[in-house]
Amino acid sequence: MKSGLVLKRHEFLINENIIEIWNDGKFIGQVTGLDGRGIRVVSKYPITAEKDPNVVGGNITVLEVKIGEL
Repeated sequence: MKSGLVLKRHEFLINENIIEIWNDGKFIGQVTGLDGRGIRVVSKYPITAEKDPNVVGGNITVLEVKIGEL
C-alpha cells in the first residue's frame, strides 16, 4: 500500500505546518521544516534514506525515505 500525506497545523508552533505520514490507516511519522534549507522526518519507527539511482541527469535529486516496522 502506498503511504499518504496529510497537511496539518503544528500543535504547538503558531503559523507552522507539518505533514503527517500515514500507511494502511496508521500514523507512521511526520515531516517538519528546518531552519534554512531542509526538512526533518520524525518517526518512532526505523528510517532509512537513499538517493534514487534511476534519476539521471539535470539538477534533480530524489531521496527515497523508507519507514520500517518496529
